[in-house]
Amino acid sequence: MSPIREVLKSQSFIEKSSLLILTAIITGILVPYINAKLSDKKFKEQRLFDAAMARQAKIIDAQNELLSDLETIVNSFQLRALAVAWYITSNKNFTLHKASKKEYEDKAWEFFGKMQNLIGKASRLTSPGVHKELQKFYEEMKQLDVDLVRLMQNETTEEEWQKFYNTIQSESGVKLRAIVEQLAQDYGLSRKNDLESRN
Repeated sequence: MSPIREVLKSQSFIEKSSLLILTAIITGILVPYINAKLSDKKFKEQRLFDAAMARQAKIIDAQNELLSDLETIVNSFQLRALAVAWYITSNKNFTLHKASKKEYEDKAWEFFGKMQNLIGKASRLTSPGVHKELQKFYEEMKQLDVDLVRLMQNETTEEEWQKFYNTIQSESGVKLRAIVEQLAQDYGLSRKNDLESRN
């Protein structure tokens, strides 16, 4: 018997050949199966990641919109309130004072409705502490309305109108900027957040 035949018939060769064939079969079946499973898992993870990123983008858009709406709504309200006082103190135009009173009265409920909607929306986007500050700010706006209505309904002196005007000028804008900044920080949209993350 030739040495090659002996090697081919040997138990060791048969075992090694069988093992090699078995490995090839397993590799041919298992590797594609494992690759398919890994690809499927990676695909699912990517879909979950993409969905999370899309949700996050929508939340950020909603937060930006809320900040913009808050500034627009409150600025409009404050300007109407200022106009009522300004036309009686600085401008001395009683016709425009009367017109500004009517415009304020016509639009005040619209403002409060928009603010309530905005506060409801904010409850889903804002931390409880900052949401509470927003509600407190809203109560201050309601108090401003009470003060203005009282002035409009009574015989009000020019000095009282001037005091009201000065209060809005000095405090209301500051309070609005403060609550907007609190919300922006809460949302991670503030420049302060950027500066702190760089340090």
